[in-house]
Order: sequence, then structure tokens, then C-alpha cells
Amino acid sequence: MKKTLWTFGDSFTQSFSDSTDSWVKVYCDWKGYIPKVYGEILADTLQFNLMNYGRGGIDNYSIFQNVCNISDKILPNDIIIIGWTSATRFRLVDKWGEWKPIIPKFDRNARNLEDVSNNTLEEILINRTKLKYTDEVHSWIKLLNIAFPNNLVIHWSPLDRDVSKNYIENLTKIYNESNGLIDDVHYGEVGHTQLANIFSSMIKSNTSIRII
Repeated sequence: MKKTLWTFGDSFTQSFSDSTDSWVKVYCDWKGYIPKVYGEILADTLQFNLMNYGRGGIDNYSIFQNVCNISDKILPNDIIIIGWTSATRFRLVDKWGEWKPIIPKFDRNARNLEDVSNNTLEEILINRTKLKYTDEVHSWIKLLNIAFPNNLVIHWSPLDRDVSKNYIENLTKIYNESNGLIDDVHYGEVGHTQLANIFSSMIKSNTSIRII
């Protein structure tokens, strides 16, 4: 049976073909095709199936829940890569009863949150800057490492050096790849290829896999 690569995270993990974000459309139009992200590149290299649960704008609570929700489907010797996002992000239930991720840079008013005032949201956003919230993620990492003893589990973060020691930042971003034409700091095809190579080396050497 073919093994599976499971990837979780935010917009640095989500497939370009699965995104409706405007920056993705601009980038793909500039490229003239839809490039592959690191999970797709790595799955091709390893000859694994890929299950990608990356979602743009997501928070760590939702990333952790996504892993929990499909944990019974992960088989021994599958590989799991979890890209934790900034610990300042959180989530609240919106007026439709669905989780709404809150991103400090963008969500500074209570849009679609009927029972939360702008002042409350602002205070929570300020409180989320405290380093204590990274301890919360570290506890989830510890639990997941214990929950998957027969799997390679890679924890990393593209946005928060306090969340994971595998803080991977200095890769080629879309801005650099396009020579400044597209003003965006996500990884493009070049950056995702670099990231896939980093993970490939980690998998081959079985190092830096389960660290917090």
C-alpha cells in the first residue's frame, strides 16, 4: 500500500490550486501555470500520496483540530508535517456558528461576530502577543509526538520563531522571485522547492523531527 504524506498549516502549506486568495491568482497568472507547493513536490519525490490540510489564514487551534479530526486515518510509516502559524492568531464563533480565524494584522473589528465588541477583540489581540501562548502550542506538539510513535512528525513554522525551533524563514519569497513585481511575502515555486528540499533532508537523516 502506498504511504501518505499529511500536511497541515496555513497559507504557506495550502495548495495554490485550492486557494481563492487574490495574491495566489496574481502569482499564478504571472507564472502562466499553477506551481506546486512543498507538499506536492515532496510527495512526488517520495512517491507518497498527499493529503493537504493547509488553509489560508488559519489559526493554531484549527490546525491542531484538523490533525485530531483525521488522526484515526494516519497509518504507521506515514509522514506528518505540521506548519504551525503565529501564536497571536486565534478563533471565535461567528454569527453563522462557524469558526472564524482572527488575524491581528487584518481582523481588528468585530465583522460577523454578533456578540463580540471591537474593544473586546482589540484587547484579546493585544493579550495574544504574550509569549505564554506559545507554551500552549508546545503542549500540543508534545501530545502529537506521543500520539504518533510510528510516524515521522515534522513540526515547523514559517511565521513564529517561538512556536517551533524549526523556524524556516529565509527562503525565496514571491516578491524576490518576481523581482519585486508582486508585493507578497509567501513562498512561490522557488521557495516551496527549497522548503521541500529541507524536509527531504530531514526525512532522510531522521533529524530535527519531533522537536518543539
